[in-house]
Amino acid sequence: MGERALEHVSIAAIPRLIGDLERLQVLLAARLMRETVQTAPATRSNDALEDLHHLTPAQVAELLNLTEPYVHELCRTRRIQATKSGKYWMIRGRIASVAGVSEA
Repeated sequence: MGERALEHVSIAAIPRLIGDLERLQVLLAARLMRETVQTAPATRSNDALEDLHHLTPAQVAELLNLTEPYVHELCRTRRIQATKSGKYWMIRGRIASVAGVSEA
């Protein structure tokens, strides 16, 4: 759909389209991470602490330009790999670094 075609989209359809775009963004980001991890060399990290680094849903939301509640939903539905410790979700930081996302 070109930019000119956007002018003809009804106001009522815009929220649904935005939701569809966010869903596609997450699915494509998850696919990119999954395929990058699968094709990455199977070398073991020399730094054991690197494997222990985890990101919070807030950090992942900022990195992927999503809302934090949506990242929580992705964790709950297991669409991204995460571990729950009590009420907190921990998302492996290595997945983000392998996908080329900076761990700021």
